[in-house]
Amino acid sequence: MESQKSLQDKPQGVMGRLVPMIVLLLVILGIAYLIWKPEPFINLMKYAQAQSQGKTLAEVNASASASALAAVSPSPATPEQYLDLMSMDVSKLSDQQKAVVGVFNDELEKIAKMRATEVATINYSANSIFQPLTVARTDEDLDKIKVAVDSVKQAADSALTFFQGLTAEVTQRLEANGVAAPLSSQVAAAFANKSSIPAEIQTAQNSSKFADAANTYVTFLKDNHRSWTRKPDGNITFKDKEALTKAQELNKAFNESAIQAGFQLK
Repeated sequence: MESQKSLQDKPQGVMGRLVPMIVLLLVILGIAYLIWKPEPFINLMKYAQAQSQGKTLAEVNASASASALAAVSPSPATPEQYLDLMSMDVSKLSDQQKAVVGVFNDELEKIAKMRATEVATINYSANSIFQPLTVARTDEDLDKIKVAVDSVKQAADSALTFFQGLTAEVTQRLEANGVAAPLSSQVAAAFANKSSIPAEIQTAQNSSKFADAANTYVTFLKDNHRSWTRKPDGNITFKDKEALTKAQELNKAFNESAIQAGFQLK
C-alpha cells in the first residue's frame, strides 16, 4: 500500500516543481512583450492616470505634450535671443536651435583660423620689408622686398574678402536651418558685430593699403635706381631734386600706411 501511495505522489511532486518554472517563463515572456510592444502598457497607465485625475486620455496626452515643449527653450524672436543660444544648455535646445548654434560655432572657428593666418603671414612678411628696405642697394634686394609686399597684399585681400562676405554666408546658412528672412540677415549682422568683424575688415583694408603704398615706393626706387645711391650711414641720396621730392612723398605715404596698419616704426 505504501508503495502504491508513493507512486501516486511522484507525479504531483514533479508538477509542483514545474509550476514555479512555468510562472517564471510567463513573466519573462510578458516582460519581453512589453519591451517589444510597450504601447498597450503605456496607454493603460495613461488611462489610469486620466481616471485618477478625472480627465480623458486625450487631455492627458495634450498635457504631456505641453510639458515636453515647456522643457525646450522657447523659439528666439530677436537677434540677441539667437546669439544667447550659444551660452545655453544644449540639452534644452530644440534640433533647429542646435543647428543654429552649430552654424555659429563653425563660423567662429573659420574666423579664428583666418585671423591667425592673416596675422602670421603679414607679420612674417613685414620682417622682410622694413629692415631690408633700409639697406637695399641692388635691384635684387628690391625684388626680394616686393615679394614680401605681394605676400602681405595677398593675405590682406584674402582676409578682406572673407570678412566682407561673412554676413551673407551666415545669413544663407541660417535660412537653410529654418531662420526666416529678414530675421536671418539681422541675426547674421548681430553675429558679425559680436565677432568684431567690422574691426577685422578695417584691419584688412589697412594692411592692403600698406601693401599698395609699399609696392609703389619700392617700384619707384627700382625704376629710378640710377637717380639715387645709398650712403654709408644708410640714408639715400638723390641726384636730382624732382626724384628726391617724389621719393619723400612716397616714403611718407609708406610710413603713414604702415602706422595705420598697426606697425610700430622706429
